[in-house]
Amino acid sequence: MPDQNTSKETLRSLYDRYSNDIFRYAYSVLGDSGDAYDAVQEVFLRAHRAMNSFRHDAHPKTWLMAIARNYTVDVLRKKQKDRKYLTYQDVLEFSDVSTSLEAVMELKDAISQLKHDYREVLVLRYVDEFSIRETALLLGWSEKKIRNTAHRAMTKLREILGDEPQV
Repeated sequence: MPDQNTSKETLRSLYDRYSNDIFRYAYSVLGDSGDAYDAVQEVFLRAHRAMNSFRHDAHPKTWLMAIARNYTVDVLRKKQKDRKYLTYQDVLEFSDVSTSLEAVMELKDAISQLKHDYREVLVLRYVDEFSIRETALLLGWSEKKIRNTAHRAMTKLREILGDEPQV
């Protein structure tokens, strides 16, 4: 059974490498650390089940994040919650002494006021650092829509924070 052992080793390697990214994404969408931990477990369970069908035409992180996105959408549908979630944990690092707690809280509050699509694109592009192409693949959107949504999200975020550029 070398194939099964290889599959487990591969999955363990993917877990070690990407579980924190998946947790951050799930937490940003679901707004609850318990739900985010559950999401990480479920993503890797689903990945294990689908390991043989992974075509390797996408980066493994992109594949795992697509599973995470699908799972979080399922959770949101089941809960039938309003989509006003705190969605951004790591824009500014708490360990950065130049960043005040007040600034972090202000940013979190501002991001929570954005519509869901804006929050999702901001997290994928600027927290998880996916390229425009990878973000488009994950969301099933065109690259142009990703660029436009990211631009609009940043403009709205600046407006909320009172940092609107002077024209």
